[in-house]
Amino acid sequence: MGRHKTISDRAILDVARGAFRHSGYVVSGREISRLAGVSEAVLYQRFKSKDALFFAAMAPTAPDILKILGPKDPAGDAQVWMRHAVDGITAYFEELLPLVVQVTLHTASKLEVGEDAGHAVIADRILRELALRLRSLQKRGAITDAPYPAVARLLIGMAHDWALHRAVLTHHPAGRHPPLSTYVDIAWRGLAPAPGKPRRARARKTARRKP
Repeated sequence: MGRHKTISDRAILDVARGAFRHSGYVVSGREISRLAGVSEAVLYQRFKSKDALFFAAMAPTAPDILKILGPKDPAGDAQVWMRHAVDGITAYFEELLPLVVQVTLHTASKLEVGEDAGHAVIADRILRELALRLRSLQKRGAITDAPYPAVARLLIGMAHDWALHRAVLTHHPAGRHPPLSTYVDIAWRGLAPAPGKPRRARARKTARRKP
């Protein structure tokens, strides 16, 4: 009978991801196997090469859209939802960006990483899902009729920039900038509808359609 695995591939990849994030590609397979509690021979039985281990460990996990953005028809206060959404996107990017940096630095990355695992594909998915929710808020008059795809890109860019400072530029002095919610609230000022205005606007459009 064959021996049962004492550690799962996922557990090995978690260890390898931490090692690669900390030290980059230069960390040895021997060191990763030591941290994972397996022999180097077992490590390379599971993963055929160091490159295979590296790209398996550094592949981005798919975003949990419901956790990050909530349901497709956001309920409650639109400004509060927007704060939570941008916070969720930022937290996800904080996890993603260090992986992007390490993969980019590795010279073989273009040969190994497929488009379906690309970081741009993931960002595009979040962008589409965010735009859908902004459109839903517009339909119920919770935000103005600003072009929601452009608003989605603005909020994504805001989250990405914040995550870049938090996750990559770790030397950036803390406390020199207002909290992220301040920037979200500034964006909100251009989206907040005037009391009663959305309903009147819809009424005028309906009236124009009547013969």
